[in-house]
Amino acid sequence: QKLLSRQRNVFARGVSLTSFLQFCQKYALPLMLGICLALVMANTNAAKYDRWAGAGHHGEEGDDDHGEHHEKEPNPTLFGLTVHGHAVSLHFLVNDVLMALFFGLAVKEIAEAFQPGGSLYPPGRKAVNP
Repeated sequence: QKLLSRQRNVFARGVSLTSFLQFCQKYALPLMLGICLALVMANTNAAKYDRWAGAGHHGEEGDDDHGEHHEKEPNPTLFGLTVHGHAVSLHFLVNDVLMALFFGLAVKEIAEAFQPGGSLYPPGRKAVNP
Protein backbone atom coordinates (compact mmCIF):
# COMPACT_ATOMS: atom_id res chain seq x y z
CA GLN A 1 0.00 0.00 0.00
CA LYS A 2 2.98 2.29 0.55
CA LEU A 3 3.93 1.81 -3.10
CA LEU A 4 0.45 2.80 -4.23
CA SER A 5 0.45 5.87 -2.03
CA ARG A 6 3.80 6.98 -3.48
CA GLN A 7 2.58 6.63 -7.03
CA ARG A 8 0.61 9.57 -8.26
CA ASN A 9 -1.57 10.28 -11.21
CA VAL A 10 0.55 12.35 -13.60
CA PHE A 11 -2.57 13.98 -15.03
CA ALA A 12 -3.94 15.04 -11.61
CA ARG A 13 -3.13 18.70 -12.34
CA GLY A 14 -4.49 18.60 -15.88
CA VAL A 15 -3.02 17.75 -19.25
CA SER A 16 0.14 19.63 -20.14
CA LEU A 17 3.32 18.88 -22.02
CA THR A 18 5.13 18.22 -18.74
CA SER A 19 2.49 15.78 -17.51
CA PHE A 20 2.43 14.03 -20.89
CA LEU A 21 6.22 13.61 -20.84
CA GLN A 22 6.04 12.29 -17.26
CA PHE A 23 3.39 9.79 -18.37
CA CYS A 24 5.58 8.66 -21.29
CA GLN A 25 8.56 8.27 -18.97
CA LYS A 26 6.58 6.44 -16.27
CA TYR A 27 5.29 3.81 -18.69
CA ALA A 28 8.37 3.77 -21.01
CA LEU A 29 6.20 4.56 -24.03
CA PRO A 30 9.07 5.57 -26.38
CA LEU A 31 10.79 2.26 -25.65
CA MET A 32 7.61 0.26 -26.21
CA LEU A 33 6.79 2.11 -29.43
CA GLY A 34 10.34 1.58 -30.71
CA ILE A 35 10.19 -2.13 -29.95
CA CYS A 36 6.81 -2.50 -31.69
CA LEU A 37 7.99 -0.51 -34.71
CA ALA A 38 11.18 -2.60 -35.00
CA LEU A 39 9.22 -5.86 -34.71
CA VAL A 40 6.77 -4.81 -37.41
CA MET A 41 9.53 -3.57 -39.73
CA ALA A 42 11.70 -6.67 -39.22
CA ASN A 43 8.82 -9.07 -39.84
CA THR A 44 7.22 -7.35 -42.83
CA ASN A 45 10.35 -6.80 -44.92
CA ALA A 46 13.49 -8.19 -43.28
CA ALA A 47 15.88 -7.21 -46.08
CA LYS A 48 14.72 -3.59 -46.02
CA TYR A 49 14.93 -3.51 -42.21
CA ASP A 50 18.47 -4.94 -42.27
CA ARG A 51 19.52 -2.33 -44.79
CA TRP A 52 17.84 0.49 -42.84
CA ALA A 53 19.34 -0.59 -39.51
CA GLY A 54 22.75 -1.18 -41.08
CA ALA A 55 22.79 -4.82 -40.00
CA GLY A 56 22.95 -6.36 -43.47
CA HIS A 57 25.93 -8.17 -44.92
CA HIS A 58 28.59 -6.02 -46.46
CA GLY A 59 29.15 -8.06 -49.60
CA GLU A 60 32.14 -10.09 -48.40
CA GLU A 61 33.51 -13.01 -50.43
CA GLY A 62 31.47 -16.18 -49.96
CA ASP A 63 28.82 -14.24 -48.11
CA ASP A 64 26.08 -14.35 -50.70
CA ASP A 65 22.42 -15.18 -50.25
CA HIS A 66 21.81 -18.65 -51.71
CA GLY A 67 24.11 -18.18 -54.69
CA GLU A 68 22.57 -14.91 -55.82
CA HIS A 69 25.24 -12.49 -57.00
CA HIS A 70 24.08 -8.92 -57.09
CA GLU A 71 25.57 -5.57 -56.28
CA LYS A 72 24.34 -4.37 -52.91
CA GLU A 73 23.83 -0.74 -52.08
CA PRO A 74 25.84 0.55 -49.13
CA ASN A 75 23.99 0.76 -45.85
CA PRO A 76 22.69 4.22 -44.99
CA THR A 77 24.73 6.18 -42.50
CA LEU A 78 23.62 8.73 -39.95
CA PHE A 79 24.26 12.12 -41.56
CA GLY A 80 27.02 10.58 -43.70
CA LEU A 81 29.35 10.23 -40.70
CA THR A 82 32.33 7.89 -40.50
CA VAL A 83 34.58 7.02 -37.56
CA HIS A 84 38.05 5.73 -38.49
CA GLY A 85 36.73 4.62 -41.86
CA HIS A 86 33.72 2.83 -40.36
CA ALA A 87 30.30 4.08 -41.46
CA VAL A 88 28.19 5.30 -38.55
CA SER A 89 24.95 3.40 -39.13
CA LEU A 90 22.13 2.82 -36.69
CA HIS A 91 23.47 -0.71 -36.14
CA PHE A 92 26.95 0.62 -35.29
CA LEU A 93 25.54 3.28 -32.98
CA VAL A 94 23.37 0.86 -31.00
CA ASN A 95 25.62 -2.21 -30.92
CA ASP A 96 28.98 -0.53 -30.44
CA VAL A 97 28.42 2.83 -28.79
CA LEU A 98 25.24 2.54 -26.72
CA MET A 99 25.90 -1.04 -25.56
CA ALA A 100 29.36 0.01 -24.32
CA LEU A 101 27.77 2.87 -22.37
CA PHE A 102 25.09 0.54 -20.97
CA PHE A 103 27.57 -2.07 -19.72
CA GLY A 104 29.80 0.67 -18.31
CA LEU A 105 26.83 1.98 -16.33
CA ALA A 106 25.98 -1.56 -15.14
CA VAL A 107 29.57 -2.09 -13.92
CA LYS A 108 29.48 1.25 -12.09
CA GLU A 109 26.21 0.36 -10.33
CA ILE A 110 27.49 -3.08 -9.29
CA ALA A 111 30.76 -1.60 -8.02
CA GLU A 112 28.84 0.98 -5.95
CA ALA A 113 26.61 -1.75 -4.52
CA PHE A 114 29.65 -3.69 -3.28
CA GLN A 115 31.19 -0.63 -1.58
CA PRO A 116 30.74 -0.17 2.19
CA GLY A 117 27.24 1.19 2.70
CA GLY A 118 26.04 -0.30 -0.59
CA SER A 119 23.09 -2.63 -0.96
CA LEU A 120 25.32 -5.71 -1.54
CA TYR A 121 27.83 -5.04 1.24
CA PRO A 122 29.18 -7.26 2.78
CA PRO A 123 29.46 -9.57 -0.23
CA GLY A 124 29.47 -12.77 1.85
CA ARG A 125 25.98 -12.21 3.26
CA LYS A 126 23.91 -10.27 0.76
CA ALA A 127 25.46 -10.90 -2.63
CA VAL A 128 25.53 -14.71 -2.47
CA ASN A 129 22.38 -16.68 -3.07
CA PRO A 130 21.74 -19.04 -0.09
